Amino acid sequence: MKATFKKSERLCRKKIISDLFQQGTKDFCYPYKLIYNNIEDQTDSPVQILISAPKKFFKHAYQRNRIKRLTREAYRLNKSKLYTIISNRNLNCAISFVYIGREIHEFSFIERKMKEILNRLCKHYEEDNS
Repeated sequence: MKATFKKSERLCRKKIISDLFQQGTKDFCYPYKLIYNNIEDQTDSPVQILISAPKKFFKHAYQRNRIKRLTREAYRLNKSKLYTIISNRNLNCAISFVYIGREIHEFSFIERKMKEILNRLCKHYEEDNS
């Protein structure tokens, strides 16, 4: 699998987003709050993600954009294991990464935390459907 991030992997549908925030499972791994949920609808991609950075802590758009760019790149580079597990189980999943840190961290820190988050998700889906 190539490490790409296509349009079909972005979470855009309002109904799925509202269901995700109302019924999703929450997890914390500083500097992220993770919310994930299974999707009943068939989508082009087995995993769709939403990345957000709060305007409350990052007043300037360039700061929020940098956080989202770093998060997206860390996800793109490390998503392959999660994709294989979810694809093998014929599931569709929606994930939200909400940045809750107060400062912008280096890419190495964000990538390390992203790996930790994705490993937790992999364990959840392996245990849940075994």
